[in-house]
Amino acid sequence: MDNGSGSHQVHKDHKSSVCLIPPSVAQGPIQALRKVHDKQINRWPPHINLLYPFVPHNQFPDILAKLTEVGTRVRPFRLSFTEFGYFSHGKNSSTVWLGPDTQPENALQRLEEELVKAFPEFNDLMVRSATFSPHLTVGQFGAKVKAAPLFCFLFGF
Repeated sequence: MDNGSGSHQVHKDHKSSVCLIPPSVAQGPIQALRKVHDKQINRWPPHINLLYPFVPHNQFPDILAKLTEVGTRVRPFRLSFTEFGYFSHGKNSSTVWLGPDTQPENALQRLEEELVKAFPEFNDLMVRSATFSPHLTVGQFGAKVKAAPLFCFLFGF
């Protein structure tokens, strides 16, 4: 949308993202953790965000061809969750996540790079930190999480 100055104004929607959602056969163990620990379990399915926020829902038909074209440039890959980690948000808040491993290596980073090339105005995840850190959130905790492993958990799809 032109804002009158000749520049394009981008509308971002925090209820929309480009993400990977595990197949339903892999969601049981993830949802069991999220049910206990993730306050967003009813808002979002288990997912790994690639672009967030993204376009409003009513613009999906307009960008579908572009998303499909990006998908044709990315080689298929296998993804497994091989670790737990956490982000600290100060001394009283942490987010615990599952860390993905891909074959070939760094496939999620390459997919995210292709998406950002196609949609450079939606590079928020890359801008927030020095590098894109793909993860699947399983919960939030009110205190800093200890560095010791929280769970023993490994599966893939």
